[in-house]
Amino acid sequence: MIFFPDEVGIISMNEYYFHEQGVLERFIGFHKKRNSSDKNLNSFAMVTHPHKGSVSESPLMNNLSNIVERMLPDITHRLKRILKKYTDTSGLSLSRLADEFLFYERFIKLEHHISECGNPCCMVEFSNDDTLISDFYNIKLAVCRIKGTIGHSVVCNDLEFTNEKNIMILTGPNRGGKTIFTQGIGIAFLLFQQGVFVPCSKGKMRICDGIYTHFPADENKTVSLGRIGEEAQRLSEICKTATSESLILFNESFATTSHTESIYIATDILKYLCSLGVRACFNTHIHELAENVDKLSLSDKSVCGAVSVVMGCENGERSYKIFYKKPDSKSYAHDIAYKYGITFEQLCKL
Repeated sequence: MIFFPDEVGIISMNEYYFHEQGVLERFIGFHKKRNSSDKNLNSFAMVTHPHKGSVSESPLMNNLSNIVERMLPDITHRLKRILKKYTDTSGLSLSRLADEFLFYERFIKLEHHISECGNPCCMVEFSNDDTLISDFYNIKLAVCRIKGTIGHSVVCNDLEFTNEKNIMILTGPNRGGKTIFTQGIGIAFLLFQQGVFVPCSKGKMRICDGIYTHFPADENKTVSLGRIGEEAQRLSEICKTATSESLILFNESFATTSHTESIYIATDILKYLCSLGVRACFNTHIHELAENVDKLSLSDKSVCGAVSVVMGCENGERSYKIFYKKPDSKSYAHDIAYKYGITFEQLCKL
């Protein structure tokens, strides 16, 4: 019977010699019994260390060694070709990614800290149409809780941008959480598009090509144009650039002009946003806009709808929960005046 190897393979590569008996050597151990010479103990060395030039006195081992030697070059050539892909790789390209690695490492640690405080975090799914996220909150609140600057738990809300609810007109009491909610939307999209966690329990989001904010400017920047002029100029630039894939966040826009003028300007803006199909949150004290929200999307040019969203308030207590409903058609100014003791009755008692 003649043993002829069918193929040869490299199982492992080590920096030291392998001296254990292999399966093949144990299988042909009867040769060692027939020859008591110590030289036969190195008979398998011809296979593992052919460069040593040792010659076995076992014909079978010599035959196998010769066969293996003829077959090894093809294996080593393929192995060399594979290893070359890695030996030719420069570490310089990886070193250039050091800042990116650090960026994601820090966000992973932040996610762990936030989760330990009981706030949900997750990697949301990509969506081609709607944005639906559950238990959403402003990550700034979670960071403040970690630092101990706030003691109460973070209130979560469900957020959605669909074709019927693409533009939110957000109303509610002062210090009721409108600005925090509006900021949180922008931060959530920013985190999502950076490939890190989103402050929510689950959801899906559609990416945007730009996040635009229209918040009150520093008074020093409104000297030449006036407050209303400066706001109008900034909004004009936003409208020239924004597309249907954008996100626009408004915070008390045009509150510096008269109530009548504010309604006129804001109504035209919201009608245009409905015709553009952009996602937007319009945070305002102008309740008339939210009361007539249905009329905003009735234009022939409208491609999406607007919806009224109210920050909750019961018996003067802010709940920081949002409700998809029309506003209460009353001002919350009395609540604020009573809280700080400046109602007519309170002032008369001074």
